[in-house]
Order: sequence, then structure tokens, then C-alpha cells
Amino acid sequence: MHLCARIQFPAFVLTPLFAFQRPDFSTDYTSSADLRLVVSDSAVSLLVSKGQHVQVVKCWQIPVPEHHFNPNEAELRGILGSERLLPRIFLYKSCAINPSLTTLVPRRLFDERSLDQYFKLLIKPGGKYVYQSAHIPSIDAYLVWALDQTQHHLISQYFEASQISHLGATMIEKLAKESPTEGYGVFANIHGQRMQCLVFDRRQLVLYNSYEFVKPADLLYYLLLVYKQFELNPANIPPQISGGILEDSEVYRLLMRYFPKIVFLKPDRNFQFTDDAKNLPAHFWFDISIV
Repeated sequence: MHLCARIQFPAFVLTPLFAFQRPDFSTDYTSSADLRLVVSDSAVSLLVSKGQHVQVVKCWQIPVPEHHFNPNEAELRGILGSERLLPRIFLYKSCAINPSLTTLVPRRLFDERSLDQYFKLLIKPGGKYVYQSAHIPSIDAYLVWALDQTQHHLISQYFEASQISHLGATMIEKLAKESPTEGYGVFANIHGQRMQCLVFDRRQLVLYNSYEFVKPADLLYYLLLVYKQFELNPANIPPQISGGILEDSEVYRLLMRYFPKIVFLKPDRNFQFTDDAKNLPAHFWFDISIV
């Protein structure tokens, strides 16, 4: 671990959608704490913990115009540059990215020397990207992604290469163990305006995809599309959901009209909050808990 120089950021800074900090937390003792970060094009989440005790939690929503899901450099720069915790030394430090340009490639078709070829029909002309991959042993395939070069540079100023991973790779490995041993399991993780959807059949991955949405109806449409693709009955196979969805939200109410039951995933670690923050929905922190 090393102390990073703080990057410059613009005059405006996005206010966190949610922020919690223990009254007794001090930045003087971060060397004995863990820091986890999840970054997507439309959201950033941060969690600091000491053992099982949560010290700090923050969530930022990055506004994204309809049908325009390119990374917003200025706002991401503002979030990362203004967060005083990121440059500090931690006992454990990890960042999971969730870029839109992501694909799964079977091992027999994988060529590490030509990662850019998997996206040649998707990237914008003149766009600059950093191409990376991760092997997923449970399915003997590679997750390949293209991250906007500026976004990669911003994140790399606070995290070493070994500390950066793809959220999808971690979720595939984790949820394969959580899925039913018989039949199908459908999982959806919502981070910002992106839904990651994973479907397992007897613990074998049969679908991994991510969908950008603007309106609650968009999210519902994509989830129903997945059920239709595999001819699944929502009454028999409830979606298991994590991430940014509240039970009193429009999204939740809309989903309940089509899914009689929704199962919320619990964090991988038994994080403990102080009394004044125990009402936070545990499924909000599932993705960041496995980073």
C-alpha cells in the first residue's frame, strides 16, 4: 500500500446520495481498516470497515442523460478527488469496476493478445480504452472488458493494478455458490443505472449480462426478458436482488406487480452498523461486501 497524491478536481463536487460515518471514526487509524470501492458509469460506492464494524459508507449517483451511458469524466473526477479517504493507507484496499463494455469469452476462443477485437463493433471511433481480462475458473472462461482510458487513469491514482478487479467476475464466482443445486436461480444487482443479471441452471452459469436503464419500466422490461428467454415462471423462481432498490420505491412496487416474491441478498460479511444506521437495507451492500 502506498500514499497517493490527490488528483485535481473541478470546483463542483457531487454530494453523496447517502453518507454514514461513525462518530468516533478518525482518519488517523485507517492503516488498521479496510477500504472497498465500486465504480460504474452511473454510481460510486465506498465502504470502510474495521473487522465487521462499519466505519464509513457513502454512495454517489452520477446523473446520466437518457440513452447516453458514457463515463462522465468531470463528475467521476470530482467524486474521487474530493474523497479524503482514498489517498490514505489502509490494511486492505480494493476497487471493483463495472464497465459497460464487458463480455464473456470461452477459454478455447480467448486470445490475450487481441482483447480489443472483442469490442471492435462496440467502441466509438477514436475512443481510447484500456483492455483487461480475468479468468473465471468455475466456468473456465474469461471476462474481458474495455475501460475508458481516463476513467482507468483516475482510479489507478488510488489503487494498484492488483487491487482493481471486475465486479462481474467476483459476482459470478460468489453467486454460483449461492444458486440452487437443482433448477434455476436468477440474480440481479443494481448499481446506479445499471443492472447486472446472472442466471444459473444447477449452479452452472447460463447468462451474464448488464443492462442500462433510465426508468423503472426499463429495468422491469429487461428482467422479464430474461425470464422469457429461459421460459421461467416468476411465481416459482423469485429474482434474488441486491443493490440500490428500496421497498418503498417505484421500482420495487413495479416489480412486485409481476413477481409475487422478491428475495434480497444479504452481504457476504456480517457488517455491523451503529444503532442510528441499523435501518439501512442490508442488500444495499452486497456487491461491495464481496469486493
